[in-house]
Amino acid sequence: KRSPIVGRRKTDTQSRHAHESKTDAIFQAVSEGIATFTADELVITSVNPSITRIFGYAEEQLVGRPVSVLLDSDDPTNPSAIDMHALDLSGRRADGSTFPMEMTIVAADVPSEPFYVATFRDVTERRDIERMRDEFIANLSHELHTPLTAITGVLEMLALGLAGDLPDRAQHIVAIGHRNGKRLVSLVDDILDHGRMKSSALTFDMRQHDLSEIVADAVTESQGYADQFGVELTLSHVDADVCVHVDRRRMAQALSNLLGNAAKFSPEGGAVTITVRRVQAGVEVTVTDAGPGIPPELHDRVFGRFYQVDSSSTRERGGAGLGLSIAKGIVEEFGGRIGVESRVGEGATFRVSLPEWDGGTDGRTDSGSDT
Repeated sequence: KRSPIVGRRKTDTQSRHAHESKTDAIFQAVSEGIATFTADELVITSVNPSITRIFGYAEEQLVGRPVSVLLDSDDPTNPSAIDMHALDLSGRRADGSTFPMEMTIVAADVPSEPFYVATFRDVTERRDIERMRDEFIANLSHELHTPLTAITGVLEMLALGLAGDLPDRAQHIVAIGHRNGKRLVSLVDDILDHGRMKSSALTFDMRQHDLSEIVADAVTESQGYADQFGVELTLSHVDADVCVHVDRRRMAQALSNLLGNAAKFSPEGGAVTITVRRVQAGVEVTVTDAGPGIPPELHDRVFGRFYQVDSSSTRERGGAGLGLSIAKGIVEEFGGRIGVESRVGEGATFRVSLPEWDGGTDGRTDSGSDT
C-alpha cells in the first residue's frame, strides 16, 4: 500500500512541474522581450523568443553576453549600473540600427542566486504616433492663434469704447466675448509653448531680477482671472531683494499658471496666499489654496501634460491640463524645482525653489525668438 506521504510528495511534484510549465509558456509567449541576467556582472542567462523579433539576435548569440549589448552605447541616458526600475532608452539591434525602447528592470528575490529580470518594448510606432499628434496640434494651434488674436483685439477695442459708445446690453455681450476670447488665446499659447518646450525650441532671455517684484506683478495681473471665481490673491510674506537669474517673462508665466490653477480650484470667497522667502537652499515661492486637495499618490502626476486630477471639475472651470506641466518645465530650465504638498480636503501648497543669484555677468545668455 502506498504511503500517504509519498502520495502527497508526488502530487506536490506534479503541481510544481505544472506551475513551471505555465510560467515557461508565459515566458515564451509574451510580446515583450524578456531577459534574465546575473546581479553581479549583468551577464544574460536566458531570453525569450520575442528578443529575436525585437533585436534580431538568436538566443545563443545573447546568452553569456552582457546586457549592455542590447543598449545603444551612444545614448547618454543608458545606465552604467542597474539601479532603476523603468527606463526610456535607445536600443541597438543586431544589425547596428537603433530604436526607442522602454526597459523595465526588477530584482528577483532569490537569496541563493540573485538575478535581474528585464522586459524590453519597442515603442517606435507609439513615438511616431505621438510625434504626428504633436505636429498636428502645433500646426492647428498656429492656424488658430492669428485669427483669435485679431478677434480678441477687435473685441477689446469695442469694450474700451474706441469704436463709439455701446448700449449696456451690447457692452455686456462684448465683455463676455472678450473674456472668452482671451481664454482661448491663452489655451492656444499653452499648447504652443508646450510644443516648443518638448522640441527645445522655447528660448529664454536670462537676466538678474528681483523675484519679489516678479511675484508681485504676477499676483496683480492674475487677480482679474481670480475674480471670476470670487477668489482673493494675497501676498502674506515677501522677503525683499531676492535676486534670481531667470527670464522674467517666462518666470511670470510659470507663476501665473500656478496662481490661476490655485484660484480655479479654490472655493468662492476663498483666498490664495503667496509667500517669497529666502531659505537655506536658495529662495522659495509658495502658492497655497483652500481647494479640495490632491491625493498623495497623484502629487507627481499633476505636473504631467494634459493630466487632470478631476476632469469634471476641470471641464467646469476650464483649462487644458498644461499649465502645471509648463510651469514645471520653465522652473527646471532655471535650475529650480517645483513640488506640491497636499491632502484631500486640506487644500494644496505648490512650492517653487530657485537658486539665489550670487553675482556674475548680467546679460543675455540665450538669444532667439519665441515666434
